Amino acid sequence: MRDFAKGAGIAAVPVALAAGWDGARAVAQHTTDAKGRHAISGLPVDAYRLLFPGSSQFLPAQSSFLLPEGKSEAELRVHRRASPVAVYDAGFEDWGGHNGQAVCLSVVGHNGKECRLTPASPHCAFAEYVSAQGLDAHRRIRIDRFAVAHYLAYLCDDGMVAGV
Repeated sequence: MRDFAKGAGIAAVPVALAAGWDGARAVAQHTTDAKGRHAISGLPVDAYRLLFPGSSQFLPAQSSFLLPEGKSEAELRVHRRASPVAVYDAGFEDWGGHNGQAVCLSVVGHNGKECRLTPASPHCAFAEYVSAQGLDAHRRIRIDRFAVAHYLAYLCDDGMVAGV
């Protein structure tokens, strides 16, 4: 586990590993070592979810990944609670998405004004897409600054799949 801003490993924090895209099968719980690492060996090929429940200094985080044969490591980067920047990273499998869908975001402020992030409107006052091209297109959102507001992430049409 690494501090997103500093890149340094985070020692003595709990992490859990679960199998399946839904994280329904608990595999192990560990505490990171002095370098922010934890070792789990002998895992079969499967989809896994690495979970960090958060702490007084860091926001909760999770990462879903496919562990192919021969691969033995995954990294989880976490943001400090005081960080002005956080990345919401939604994997397609996490949402049960289908081709032609993107992760969209609606932010409604205390004054009732709405900022909506969609592939057709890829920037708003609070957020933007990390990538608008490639496999991550419209799947990762960077929230530039948090405000007192209601945040709703949802799947929407990405407008990029043409009918045949």
